[in-house]
Amino acid sequence: MINNVCILGANFATGNLGVGALAMGTIKCVNYAHPKARIFIMDYSVRGDMYHCRVNDRVVDVPLVNIRYSWKLFLPNNIVTLLALAFLARIAPGERLGRFIIRHNRCLRQLRETDLVASLAGGDSFSDIYGFGRFIYVILPQFLALLIGRKLVQMPQTIGPFQRRFARTIAKQIVRHSYRILSRDQESISDLALMAPADQGEPRPAFCYDLGFILDPVRPASKTPTDIEKLRKDHGSVCGINISGLLMMGGYTHKNMFELETDYRDIVFDVVNFILSHKTGAVLLVPHVLGKSAESDETAIVSVLAEMRTTHAERLYSVSGAYDQNGIKYIIGMCDFFIGSRMHACIAALSQAVPTIGIAYSRKFWGVMKSIGMEGLCVDPRSQNPGEILRRIRDAMDNRAQIREALEKMIPSVKKSVLELFNTDFFNEVDT
Repeated sequence: MINNVCILGANFATGNLGVGALAMGTIKCVNYAHPKARIFIMDYSVRGDMYHCRVNDRVVDVPLVNIRYSWKLFLPNNIVTLLALAFLARIAPGERLGRFIIRHNRCLRQLRETDLVASLAGGDSFSDIYGFGRFIYVILPQFLALLIGRKLVQMPQTIGPFQRRFARTIAKQIVRHSYRILSRDQESISDLALMAPADQGEPRPAFCYDLGFILDPVRPASKTPTDIEKLRKDHGSVCGINISGLLMMGGYTHKNMFELETDYRDIVFDVVNFILSHKTGAVLLVPHVLGKSAESDETAIVSVLAEMRTTHAERLYSVSGAYDQNGIKYIIGMCDFFIGSRMHACIAALSQAVPTIGIAYSRKFWGVMKSIGMEGLCVDPRSQNPGEILRRIRDAMDNRAQIREALEKMIPSVKKSVLELFNTDFFNEVDT
């Protein structure tokens, strides 16, 4: 029986609705199998919070236990301080002293009381593709859970690739000491088998569909759904396009971090112009990372609208305002066709049987799309030119009725599989 679960590497305050979808999916899975279990999130934040998460017909209160990532080592919840205290508790002479150290620190005490620590790593940050600093930021709380002696579960995510030998070595140790390892794509499973082959008694990686598939769409209180209904009435159909602020700014290095063959901004303009010039219906620009930063999709959409609205004012629209992961999923589900550069924007569409093209910048897109038999709907600007990308989009739009039919047959079994995750033998024998 699982009574207490800690979620690492995802919360609802980042503005990244994909991260929120992973957190909400985990909460829904745990609650489905263990409705009385206490769930809390431990993540980097200046202050704690309480999230009120609606799961089916009830509200689950999920506290955020905040830890800090800063030079202020005097803070009792600084991740470095927590690691040092956990290490001291582990090597302390006598069990009583170790318990004393843990009992007198709020974060360590709460972590020690958990049955499982579910690590999400933002879905794709258990890797160094975003830089070594980001990798360290993600893995430190996982080391903390292991030091405290908790059962660390790698929840369904993309693990790797690792470009640096040191990062690979660290990841190998975390993987080998994890209680269970789940991946949302077969390539990660193959890489893990080579990187850290399981010895007798060690966990072997297993496949599970992405947690975003079971996120519930919830109609937002804003007037956006009504506006979209009017767009469909006026123009016949709505094509949703998600534009990534991260790709628009060239990645965190601002220097084509993901090595795209063509400038992403040019791809966006080519795609929008193609849809508006060759297809009927309205185009709806949909953000999936909110906020004012350069990485925000909202920022990218504003810049696109500033250049294109004068020529396509009557058929080009955008989603604006405050939304959570459930609300934006509802909006995406109202589209007749979807093109996304954020993985979980694509999952929000696919899980509602909306024909979707994923514009990939890492292997996670191809792996997730392949898991539901839709890898043919993934385009890759790292190796394909704009002409090839537009041809794939055209073909998919022409065949969207067949794609929708295939998704409608596939998605119910996908959702059931994810929802039953904590009921499977994979999570048996959890000692409380």
